Amino acid sequence: MPSPIGFVAEDTNGRLLTGIGCEIWLLNNHDRLERLTVCPAAREGYRLNDARFDVAGRLWIGLIDERLTPGSGQLFRYDADGSWHDIDGDFTLINGLDWSLDGRSLYVTESHGGTIYAYDFDPATGRAASKRNVFSVNPAEGKPDGLLVEPSSCLLSVLFDGAAILRITPDGRIAKRYALPVPRPTSCAFSADYDTLFVTSATLGLSESSLAACPLSGSLLALPWP
Repeated sequence: MPSPIGFVAEDTNGRLLTGIGCEIWLLNNHDRLERLTVCPAAREGYRLNDARFDVAGRLWIGLIDERLTPGSGQLFRYDADGSWHDIDGDFTLINGLDWSLDGRSLYVTESHGGTIYAYDFDPATGRAASKRNVFSVNPAEGKPDGLLVEPSSCLLSVLFDGAAILRITPDGRIAKRYALPVPRPTSCAFSADYDTLFVTSATLGLSESSLAACPLSGSLLALPWP
């Protein structure tokens, strides 16, 4: 790839879209990539990071500065008609995004600040407003990365450099901490029947001794759930 891959997301029609640098590409039926669009805020040293579709097929994406300049990141929405919408700024490293089960809250992870935010969300219009702090992670516990809302309405926050997943109630309390055999888990997703949680992990920046101690680093883990 010419630039780092920030995300791969499946739309409501089963198509795979991927963020490469500041561009969004479609993986077509012939397994070839077609460029769809470029983020209007694209510039040198920036790229798209994590992303997720909402129930109406709108793609929500974080734009980050690879130097992680504080406050340089932005949250965008990309609609099916090809339009881009600048939703909010003053982020540094946007990662996991998801919605509450009733669709009325949008959760956004700020990894650099260790905070999970929530917005009031209107599923009909895609409007997000009234940003608030839901949960802050102690830096000694790792950095919140991927995010997933489970059927119980709790949030699963994957802790990069924390070797764990936190189960957080909607009102911001830790319900449980799940230890993992990898120091740098990155994200998670459920199987279709919700009885397995798949967890991705990274080897980025790990020393040889860390890799020897945690040989599953870089693997895709499958955990029985709950």
